[in-house]
Amino acid sequence: MRRSILTPRQREVAQLLTEGHGTKEIARMLNISLRTADVHVTDIRRRLRVHNRIGIVRFMTETKWLKGASA
Repeated sequence: MRRSILTPRQREVAQLLTEGHGTKEIARMLNISLRTADVHVTDIRRRLRVHNRIGIVRFMTETKWLKGASA
């Protein structure tokens, strides 16, 4: 899959999820509302066609989309 499937902000949220941050933490770190953070997570799940947050983490890890990882 191409990286362009996610927006830069969605990649940022997915990275933070992969690092173990919860939605409240992500909202606070990115200075966005909790609802906006939830919407980002839902949109990421839909775009990656995964069923839950663990699916996002697995996708990010297996495809080496992690920040600083070589693809």
